[in-house]
Amino acid sequence: MARAKSIPTVDPTASITAHAAVAIGTRLDELYSYDYAVADADLVTDLHEMRIAAKRLRYTMDVFAPAFEQYTSLSEQFKAATSVVKLLQQYLGDIHDADVLVPQLLTELTAAMDGIRPKSRGKKPAPDPVGVHLVDLDSCRGILSVCEDARSARDEAFSKLQMEWDRLKAECYSDGLRKLLRAAITEQTVAQVLHEQAE
Repeated sequence: MARAKSIPTVDPTASITAHAAVAIGTRLDELYSYDYAVADADLVTDLHEMRIAAKRLRYTMDVFAPAFEQYTSLSEQFKAATSVVKLLQQYLGDIHDADVLVPQLLTELTAAMDGIRPKSRGKKPAPDPVGVHLVDLDSCRGILSVCEDARSARDEAFSKLQMEWDRLKAECYSDGLRKLLRAAITEQTVAQVLHEQAE
């Protein structure tokens, strides 16, 4: 697993929304560094790393969500931006689940084909490695069926990921989120100044 990108140090006296902008911006850069992986369904490891990057971004956004709700008028926009990341995380998670499940099932299939777990029909297996019931064909068929279903589900999740990623790029999601983060800093700064003047 790739190490998380270090978040730059922010002046401790800066507003919470300034801290959010730096932390979320760093995690956003991390996610977008895997842009190339969305073009190739066979980049299993890179798609897994992209899933982890999406998870880090989403959790970072979750940490700062209360600040957006309490100190800005941008809470609903921030929630909408977070829901986009959740959706990406879901698609990437579905892809990863299939990528992990199918090799495990193929190991079971190999075992069934090798007669390691012969179909006994309630009797003790014959000591000779021959016979029509040596291979559990029913299990093999079932395992292959689950593998096919997992492959189809993965293909569908990858297609949805590509469509959503293309939409985000076309709508400049990254730029929009950064603009939202900057606006939150300004809003909180103005609110603090007004609060200090009132005292």
